[in-house]
Amino acid sequence: MKYTDILNDNNIKLILEDIDNQHSSNFLHGLSHSKKIIDIVLKLSSILNISEEETNYLCIACVLHDIGQ
Repeated sequence: MKYTDILNDNNIKLILEDIDNQHSSNFLHGLSHSKKIIDIVLKLSSILNISEEETNYLCIACVLHDIGQ
């Protein structure tokens, strides 16, 4: 599964929106935060010549890293 599939999953979107809604505006660790982290990982992966498969795993981790909030 690619990280884009996870980003487009309605259940994941609901969870990340719920994280944003339950915290103050200073926290904001939902979907928009995950996308910002993905952008950083994609840039670093390119610079460091990380494989596409490994980059995908890193991006999946970006999407899910705040799920426990």
